Amino acid sequence: MILIYSPAMVQILLKETILSLILLLAGFLIGQVTNWVVFTEYFICLSLLCVVFICSTLLFNRQKKHKKQWFGLTFATMAMLAQLIILLFLFLFLEPQNKNHRIAAISLMVSYFIFFITDTHWKVKWLFY
Repeated sequence: MILIYSPAMVQILLKETILSLILLLAGFLIGQVTNWVVFTEYFICLSLLCVVFICSTLLFNRQKKHKKQWFGLTFATMAMLAQLIILLFLFLFLEPQNKNHRIAAISLMVSYFIFFITDTHWKVKWLFY
């Protein structure tokens, strides 16, 4: 099976990658300012979120050509997967006795919501207009 990549989809993939790098840089700067000890875990979690959003873009591209009626289910599944990754991060890596654990949780949630809102806007614009 050959996937044909539209210019709009490639543009979204580039935007998602650039946004991921910006959020990583912001997390790194916050980590340096606050003496953050969980930056490695933040990096892993944000990288996984980036992979989930990029995979959802590729999946949307495939569905745009074959099964348009499954967009809502795909969107909900990918959003739930991203939220599960954040929950796993919060439960597995953040320990209350660590210094600045709340800053890590808040910055991860803000990063997720920024990513989710902008990515949703890009995909709705691409798929329906």
